[in-house]
Amino acid sequence: MSLSSTQTVSIILSSIGDATPKNCQSIAETLGVNSDKFLRDVFQAPKIFLDNVPSADAQKTVEFLQAAGLEVNLSDEAIDETCALFDVAIFLRDISKFREVAGLVASFVGSSKETAAEMLATPPGLILGEVSAATVARLRARLASLDVDVQSASKSTATYMLSADFDDPGILKQIAEVLGQDVPARKLFRDVGFEPAQKIWHQFGRTEKLRLVNQAFERWEISLLSCRRVNNPAAELARITDIPAEICAQIPDHVPLAIDESVSGEDVDIRMQRFTDLGFDVRADLSTFRNFHLRIDSVCDLSATRSALDEVGLSMLARDLKTSGLQIDVPFPLPDVKARYLRHLLGEAGCETSLEISA
Repeated sequence: MSLSSTQTVSIILSSIGDATPKNCQSIAETLGVNSDKFLRDVFQAPKIFLDNVPSADAQKTVEFLQAAGLEVNLSDEAIDETCALFDVAIFLRDISKFREVAGLVASFVGSSKETAAEMLATPPGLILGEVSAATVARLRARLASLDVDVQSASKSTATYMLSADFDDPGILKQIAEVLGQDVPARKLFRDVGFEPAQKIWHQFGRTEKLRLVNQAFERWEISLLSCRRVNNPAAELARITDIPAEICAQIPDHVPLAIDESVSGEDVDIRMQRFTDLGFDVRADLSTFRNFHLRIDSVCDLSATRSALDEVGLSMLARDLKTSGLQIDVPFPLPDVKARYLRHLLGEAGCETSLEISA
């Protein structure tokens, strides 16, 4: 844009770019603006940062902001700052990248690595709320090489899945009445609107027994039940899945079994159709809240095993670990990502482990 020295313009925050919340706080302090508002505007860009600025001064400010990694431009016209806002969740397909992903997430959201790891390990992996499409795009770009599923969903159009793990039937009945639903068999209410969901959340308190998840962040597991209606099922499975052909050859003799794990809610119907169109009998089971029991069947290196347990917050179990070779049960169920990551760490430590779905 060509500007005269006397013209006034607006400085537009277009995207977080390569900047971090730490950078943004330093920028706000240097320019004397409110750091909380500045960071909120960055995450909800595009936003007008400064208006009616002489073009010469504006260019210097733009250069300063760009040097810090922000995407910024100048405009002599009004812009519409209203845009859709999204919640963002991350699912790790390759669990060996957990540490690297947690480090990048921590940098992007401005948290500690420990906090980022806990967010990633807690279903559904929600890491950000009420950010713009520009922010989602930059996050995807930063994580592009790490085989993660970055999902975004708007609160304004969301429906929620509410897990109410209360033993008291009276509480379940109250929740059902607020939602205008019957009490479901698995204590899992679906298609809950935002306002009723918030009412339940505030009425019954923030407890581990009550979990609220945007249905856009659901994960599903597809199980293969039968191949009897398919000619050459091994070849068809090799064609439509990423499973090696030599493994596909063994699958028909071992059904039922999980054939496609951790499928997003957005993709599950498409994936199911791919199997059923060929004649496979399949079933989809919700796995978002699935927990696992992990057993350490044998310990080889005590020090490395303790470090693995410490890393996922099981320090007490690590302290009690005194002898190699023994069997150890993790005394409580673990959510999917944490269970898979702990098993990965224990494998690196030379342990043999087994994993079973918790009842």
